[in-house]
Amino acid sequence: MKNLINTIAVSVAVALAAPAVAQTFATRHSMAEKYRDAGAKPAGGRSGSAAIEVRALIDSLGITDVEVTTGHFEGPGGGGTLGKVQVKLFAQDGYLLQTDNYRKSASGVGTASFSYDGFHPGELAQVQANVSGIDPNRNDVVTVSTEIKRRPDLKAMSIDVMPKVLVNAPVVVRGVMAEVNGDVGAHATCRLFADGVEIAAIPGAWVDANTAVNCEFRTSFASLGTKQLALRVTDVAPRDYDIANNEVVAAIEVTDRNVTMGISAWEKDDYGESDSSRTRVILTQPLAGSYVRHTTTEAHYQGWFALISRPQDSVPDGRITLRHSSGGVPLPMVSVLASDLGDFDGACYYGYLTGGETIMYCTGFGATDIYVYRSAGIATYTGHQQGTGAYAGSSSWVTVEGDGLPRIAIGADYTAELRHETGGAVFGGSLTVALHEETWEQGQPWSCGRGWDPASFATTDCFSYWLRSTMLTGGRYEY
Repeated sequence: MKNLINTIAVSVAVALAAPAVAQTFATRHSMAEKYRDAGAKPAGGRSGSAAIEVRALIDSLGITDVEVTTGHFEGPGGGGTLGKVQVKLFAQDGYLLQTDNYRKSASGVGTASFSYDGFHPGELAQVQANVSGIDPNRNDVVTVSTEIKRRPDLKAMSIDVMPKVLVNAPVVVRGVMAEVNGDVGAHATCRLFADGVEIAAIPGAWVDANTAVNCEFRTSFASLGTKQLALRVTDVAPRDYDIANNEVVAAIEVTDRNVTMGISAWEKDDYGESDSSRTRVILTQPLAGSYVRHTTTEAHYQGWFALISRPQDSVPDGRITLRHSSGGVPLPMVSVLASDLGDFDGACYYGYLTGGETIMYCTGFGATDIYVYRSAGIATYTGHQQGTGAYAGSSSWVTVEGDGLPRIAIGADYTAELRHETGGAVFGGSLTVALHEETWEQGQPWSCGRGWDPASFATTDCFSYWLRSTMLTGGRYEY
């Protein structure tokens, strides 16, 4: 590759010049921490020393589960036994639609779940529970009301990897998963498969309502040939709204010819709107229980990537510098000392900057690969399967957006100059790639269905939705 040289042209460096900023390293967070929790939460109430939490979540089949616990849905239980439980369902206008009485008598059982069909988001569930075993010699009666919400819908949005990698060399696979219903956040496991075999997993990743997060895997491949990769989202809690969108796939070629330099950039926006209405005709009360609901969901994520490689092992030393731009506008420059990369997993040294960039220095397999990349969602989860660093053998995350770190505009192209200055030599190169836009749309026009229960009411349900996904993306690799 003609741009991979020991001295980089001054004119290229000037064209990509960006204001120098102080490089500070980001704090890694435990998986037990939440970057944000802005979605709907269980409703709580108490009487005396007894307390309950209640939530009512509906899935894609229209089944609503009304759940109650004397403890917490997240965290340890609070003790006590549920006795009589009464569930009332109300329309949005307050009209009482249904009342059911249950008796839970097993000693020490403090949780219960009741399933209903035919209800909608926005309607109200009221739970009145008798709780024993908390206050001596008495049962406490606790009443809590909560709005019916859609279950979290965790979707595997994308998987990004270089099209070719060197056999046995470290490779970064970046996936994106998002909560697209917009009501409730969830925990999940982000899993990576190669040819149907699981090779890495990040358990316990939190995805807040209506946000996208990154799942970042570091792995390698010991055999040549094309591998089929899959990003799969599992173990969703609370239970997933729709499991049909939990996997996305990509292909990678493992070769004995290493990439010399590669770059890519991407930006994706997902937007959806839905409308639903219900009219209940309650015998002598026409239109009782009618409502209209409009919801929107959004997910955004973006990133860029630059890699240089040379066919020799080396000691992490010298300075790594990335100067880059998009659409003619300089992006924040990265400049760090290789010796400052503090995490090590047995093959690569890592550093995570507060601006969202990750720097990797990988050596020991007959080559030296230097990566600088940014995968911007609200948070980036990283699985550490080996090594001796502070997070070895575990997973952790770092905030990329939020906390004052906005999205950075990406234009019609991406240009990157990445170089490594060490021992008086300069290794590096410069590439430019044009980015292209892809748009995907799906919609269902307004449609209505009717149902009839002669003992109570007739119903008319109407629903429509529209989804749009736009992605600006492109990559270029030199071998």
